[in-house]
Amino acid sequence: MPTLRWGILGGSSRISRKAVAPAIEASGRGEVVAVASRDPDGSDAPYAALLGRGDVDIVYIPLPNGLHVSWVRAALAWRYGQAGRQTAKTNRQSRLNARRL
Repeated sequence: MPTLRWGILGGSSRISRKAVAPAIEASGRGEVVAVASRDPDGSDAPYAALLGRGDVDIVYIPLPNGLHVSWVRAALAWRYGQAGRQTAKTNRQSRLNARRL
């Protein structure tokens, strides 16, 4: 089986650094090839740049809840994404998001 090349949006999260990235590397089928964190000025440009990379097959998104919906949509439009948390705070928002995705 081919190796999955992972990107992580929000690589400064403790869970992604201490659990997810090591598990990907230890899986024997995965390799972390890119990690993006916000710029010091708060810009999300590094996230978009990661999604634009040709050497990333799948993206893990452990971002805060308020950023999830937009970046999960961007990842799904790009290719694939794995949300690290819920993408909505209410059932109504979840239903709306499902229609939009």
